[in-house]
Amino acid sequence: MSRLELLIPPPLILLLAMGLAYFLSGQSWQGLFIDVSFDNIFWPLLFVSAGATVAISGVLEFIKFKTTVDPLHPNKSKTIVQSGVYAFTRNPMYLGMLLVLLGWADFLDSLNAFTGAVFFFLYIDRFQIRPEEAILSANFGEEYLNYLSQVRRWL
Repeated sequence: MSRLELLIPPPLILLLAMGLAYFLSGQSWQGLFIDVSFDNIFWPLLFVSAGATVAISGVLEFIKFKTTVDPLHPNKSKTIVQSGVYAFTRNPMYLGMLLVLLGWADFLDSLNAFTGAVFFFLYIDRFQIRPEEAILSANFGEEYLNYLSQVRRWL
């Protein structure tokens, strides 16, 4: 296991990626909200809203099944949640965060800002999702492997 695996909470990675996107966009805080109009915020708000909805749906489904939402300790999982949003994506919380980042990058109105979303995607996939999957496979065996074969990692 790599030192970075399951080390940094994904919401912190989200914030770091947002900061990276902002930095690479070249925007200034003063100029960020000058040209805010419906035309400029429709798509960013749509992505952020969709992302928040997907992520919160994932959390609520975990709570419903009384299993851990702590991403740093997947070994504490009590069950494989396969209902609700988990019937469509194995990682709705991370997918939701990625959608928020895409909305943020669009709001920043800079192609460079999408680097934050790429960083988040690559980091979460390698250092969070893959280690989680290894632990869940070891803990739940065939049941989890069947789930992996039926539902995609992201979409």
